[in-house]
Amino acid sequence: MKLYLQVYMFGKQDVPTLTSLAADVLSVTPHMHVKRYFTIKEIDNQPEVKDVNIRQRKCRFNDESDLDVYRYYSYSACTVQCRKDAQMNKCGCAHHLMPNTTFKNQCKFNGLRCLSANYNELSILKAKWANKTGLYCECLPSCTEIELSVLRDDIEGILSEYAVVELILDRLPTERFKRNVVKGKLDLVAF
Repeated sequence: MKLYLQVYMFGKQDVPTLTSLAADVLSVTPHMHVKRYFTIKEIDNQPEVKDVNIRQRKCRFNDESDLDVYRYYSYSACTVQCRKDAQMNKCGCAHHLMPNTTFKNQCKFNGLRCLSANYNELSILKAKWANKTGLYCECLPSCTEIELSVLRDDIEGILSEYAVVELILDRLPTERFKRNVVKGKLDLVAF
């Protein structure tokens, strides 16, 4: 039996979810030496951005969380909350591995059967306009999330009984997205 370890590569706010991209996950076993090369694009926010209404700026800062599954906001944490809410609405309970679910709200046998019977509807995320079966989540992106791009993985065998994983920033960030406020509240004041 081979032991697999999954290494998730995300920004500091993100959490692993059912819909995490396979490209963001490394599966490693003993006797492997993996080098993952990646790049980062950051988002920089002007301080005045925080004064703009969430719906206007179309993003949330991590301390603007309205979630009960995680303390801080991220897009991925919001999709976990959306999935938990859908499970509660459809089956009257949430999966026992769902974060911050009280014992009384955890699914028992019949609840787990309900989750299994409605797996596609409760697990696959879809766009609002899509006609396929799935779950639409009205989640805003995080205002500070980074964009990680995997360039390549170099994998070679080693004699050791363990695995070696190296995460290598291929080059320093050369691009940065900036979010600026063009007209603030005081720009409308006339004397």
